[in-house]
Amino acid sequence: MSERAVLLYALEQGSLHALPLQFVERVVHAARVTPFPEAQGALLGLLDLAGEALPVVSVAGRLGHPVQAVGVEDHLILVRTAARGVLLHVKRALETRAFAPDELRLGEELVPGLSVIERPPGEESALALLHDLDAFLAPVFAGRGPSQVDAAS
Repeated sequence: MSERAVLLYALEQGSLHALPLQFVERVVHAARVTPFPEAQGALLGLLDLAGEALPVVSVAGRLGHPVQAVGVEDHLILVRTAARGVLLHVKRALETRAFAPDELRLGEELVPGLSVIERPPGEESALALLHDLDAFLAPVFAGRGPSQVDAAS
């Protein structure tokens, strides 16, 4: 039985989340995000990372929580979807952890692509697993192709 490695991260609200490491390219400290006129909801704006203009998406905002400004101690998780690179804004990237596949059974789906995992071993409470990036991010980029987001930079 192979283990499934995830990156654990926390949101401003204190909730614990997990993202499969296969989606993660790297974690960086937050920097100034450049808003653009069409940025709304969970889409915060763009950040130039090593010469690549990347959209910044608030995970908390995508879950319907109030969108917080990006703070200097926050983290951005660089992920790659089928269409683009995206920086996910989170309060803090915590650690990587490996779980057996049967320890990560999907429960209630909070929003498309993000489901509750009922109290996996070693955790004090349930966590939310972002298991489908494309489904999770689709509403953020609805009606916008990669070139429309990149053109705003």
